[in-house]
Amino acid sequence: MIIYIEGIKTRHKNTTQTPNKNYTNYHSLKTKFLSSWLILFIDLLLITSITLVLQEVFFVKNVFIAYSNSQKLALFLLVNLGFMLYFRTHKGIIRYSSIEELKRLFNALFSAMLVLFAIDYIQLFYTQKKFFNDINLIVRAICCFQVLFVFRLSAKVVYEVFFITKTKAKSTLVICYDIKSVNAITLMLQNQSNQFNLIAIFCIDGKGSGLYYGRVPLFFLENNAFAKIYKFEYDAVLVSDNVLAINNEVVDFLLECRNNGKKIYSLNTEPEIFKDFELIYEIGDVDVEDILNRPQIQLEHQLHNSSVTDKTVLVTGGAGSIGSEIVRQLIKFNPKNILILDFSETALHNLELELECIKHISFQYLLNDINDDYSIDWIFQKYRPQFVYHTAAYKHVPMMERHPRQSVITNIKASISLAKIATQYNAEKFIYVSTDKAVNPLGVMGTCKRISEIYLNAFYAYNISKHIETPKFIFTRFGNVLKSNGSVVHRFEEQIKKGGPVTITDPEITRYFMSIDEAASLVLEASFMGKGGEFYVFDMGEPIKIKDLAQNLINLYVKSREINIEIVYTGLRPGEKMYEELIYDKAKDLPTHHPKIMISKDLPTNYPLVNILTLDLFQELNTLNSTEIKNKLKTLLYKLENLEINAPQK
Repeated sequence: MIIYIEGIKTRHKNTTQTPNKNYTNYHSLKTKFLSSWLILFIDLLLITSITLVLQEVFFVKNVFIAYSNSQKLALFLLVNLGFMLYFRTHKGIIRYSSIEELKRLFNALFSAMLVLFAIDYIQLFYTQKKFFNDINLIVRAICCFQVLFVFRLSAKVVYEVFFITKTKAKSTLVICYDIKSVNAITLMLQNQSNQFNLIAIFCIDGKGSGLYYGRVPLFFLENNAFAKIYKFEYDAVLVSDNVLAINNEVVDFLLECRNNGKKIYSLNTEPEIFKDFELIYEIGDVDVEDILNRPQIQLEHQLHNSSVTDKTVLVTGGAGSIGSEIVRQLIKFNPKNILILDFSETALHNLELELECIKHISFQYLLNDINDDYSIDWIFQKYRPQFVYHTAAYKHVPMMERHPRQSVITNIKASISLAKIATQYNAEKFIYVSTDKAVNPLGVMGTCKRISEIYLNAFYAYNISKHIETPKFIFTRFGNVLKSNGSVVHRFEEQIKKGGPVTITDPEITRYFMSIDEAASLVLEASFMGKGGEFYVFDMGEPIKIKDLAQNLINLYVKSREINIEIVYTGLRPGEKMYEELIYDKAKDLPTHHPKIMISKDLPTNYPLVNILTLDLFQELNTLNSTEIKNKLKTLLYKLENLEINAPQK
C-alpha cells in the first residue's frame, strides 16, 4: 500500500552515435519478412516429406483412386499452402511459440483436410475417380500437425539453450495476484528472457503446495509460505501492480529488497512492461475505518427496496463520483431503464464501458448540459423517468467564489427548471442531493445550494396545498465525500507522492467525511423512504480535523521512518468555513428506522414570494459583476430565510 511506480528512466545517447532510424526499421522489417517466408518454406518441405513417406500407407486397391502420385502431391501441397497463408501460420516468431501458434496450425491443416475431402467427393461424383484414400488423408493431416508442432518446439528449445546468455540474466522472483496472472506474466517474460532468469513465482491468492509452472516452482503466500521467498538467491523482483495495495507483507519485503540493493520492476499490461521504480509513496485503496476511525455505515435498504423495480430512473451528473455509484447501487434493484445524464464525455464513455456487461437493464447514456432546458424537456418527453436523482452541480468552493454567475445558473436555475419539468411529466420522486455547506452558508456554493433547497421545498409544499399533482421532493445532505472528484484526499495523495509538503488551510478546520458508498446509500435510502419534504442526513459522529486526516494518510502511506512529510498551513480560502453543520437549529429532528440516519423537516415557506425573489435574481444576473452577484445572493438568502412562515400563498 506504500509503493508507487515511477516511469522508466531513459538515457539519451548523443544523436551522432545513433544509427539511421529509417535504415534500422527497414532492416528489421526485411529480416522479419525473410524469416516468415523461410518458416513457410520449411513447413512445406516437412509436409512434402511426410506426404512422400505416407504416399502408399493405408493403400487399398480401389478402382476409384486413379490419379498419379505427383498430382496428389501437388493438390495436397496447394490446398495446405492456401490455408497456411490464410491462417498466417508462418507469421509467428518461432522462439516465442505459444498455444496461439498451435491453434493456427490446427485450423490450417484440418481446414485443408476438409476441403480435400470435399474435392475428392465432388471429383468422385462427376468422374468416378478420387485423389486420396480417406484414412490416408486423415493420417497425413495428423502427422503434419505433429511434425510442424515438434519443429516449432525444437526451435524454441534450441534458441533458449544456445542463444540466450543466462549468465547475464538476473535471477528473478515474480510476485503476482493469482494463478490466472501467471500465464500472462510468463508470456510477457518471453520477450525479456535474456534479461530475466525466472527462478520462482509467488501468488498472493490461491492454495497449493509443491507445484511447478513449467520448470519454475510456484508458491502461494498463505500459511507462512512467504517465508520461503527468503530461501532464494535473487537479483531482481518483478511485482504486479495490483498486489501493492492489498498486501502489506509484500510491501515490507520490497522495502527490504530496496535496502539490500535488489532491482525491482513493475509488471503491467503495457507493451513496455518492465519499469524501474523507486520505493516511495503509493496511494492505494484505503478503508474508511483507516481514515475516519469509525466503522462504515451499512444500509440494507430492506424497506421499500422495490420502489424502483421496473421503473425508469434518471440520474443527473450520473458519470460523476456520487452519480455513478448511485447507478451501480441501483442495478441490484432492477429498474427497467437507467438514464445517465452527464456533461463530461470521457466520464460518460468510461461508465458505458464499465456497464456494458449488464444486459438485464437498459442504459441510456445522455451527453447533455443540465442547463439546456430544451434537451431536458426532450429527455422527459421521450423516456418519462419516474425517479429523478439530481446530483449534477458545481461543488468546488473556491472555484464558485470566482465564478458566482455559473454557480447560480447551474446550482439554482437548472435545479428549479429540472424540478418543474419533472413535475410537468408526472415523475414520482425528485431526490435533490445537497451539501452540509448549505447550512448557515458562508460562500457562494453553499448559498446557492441553500437557495435551491428553500425554493424546491416551498414549490413542493405549495403544490401539495393546491392539490397539484407533484413528485415527492426529498433532500439529502452530507459532508465531504472521500475519494470523490475534487476530494481533499486526492490533493493530499498527490502531495504525499511528491514527498510533501501537505498543505492545509488552518490547523483547527474541521469537516464531516463519508465514503462514496455511504453517500450513494443515503441517497437511495432517502428515495425509498421519503414521503416528501424531508432532509435526510447521516449521523457521522464527530467532525474530523483536516490536520488529523492528513496525518492519518501520511501514517498509512509512508511506513519508512526515513521519510518525513511536512504539513504546511496556508490560511482559509475565500468562501471557506472553519466548520460545517448538517442541520439547522430551527429544524426539527425526526427519528428513523436506522440509528445513524436523521431526518430534518424544513418549515414550509411562502412559495409565491420565494418565486418572485428568485426570478428577480435571474433577471438581473447578466447585468451584475461577480461582487454584485455575491451581495445579491446574500441578500436573497436573508430574505428567504426570514419570510413570514404562514403568509397566505396565492
